[in-house]
Amino acid sequence: MLVHGFTQRVQTVGRRLVLLDAHCVLDIDTAGMFDISTDVMRRLGPQGFIYLDDQVDRILERRTRDSKKRPIRTVDQLQLYQERSRSVCRAFEAELGKPMLEVRSGDGPEFLRAIHTLLATSSQP
Repeated sequence: MLVHGFTQRVQTVGRRLVLLDAHCVLDIDTAGMFDISTDVMRRLGPQGFIYLDDQVDRILERRTRDSKKRPIRTVDQLQLYQERSRSVCRAFEAELGKPMLEVRSGDGPEFLRAIHTLLATSSQP
């Protein structure tokens, strides 16, 4: 359903889209963590991946201020989540042959450079 809806949107727009999904791993409170499958990413057809990284204590700080309902996690659990997310994103890079760029969360200029890099890469023959 996700892939079908995305494909329809791309066809409707008629130009390249930048898709931002901040999660390669879903953290569900009662069920644990689930990796987004490489097959789903393959079917979405991205030109690359931008992995947003941050210090775990800063993530925890943002979560405590956020009103969004999230699983309660310790610093150690968030560290494991970060490592798993990076690993899954690297697997996307390796298995799909698409670049993965790492950017520190909150670094707007670097994030824009990463987007431009991926768009430039995708326009090359």
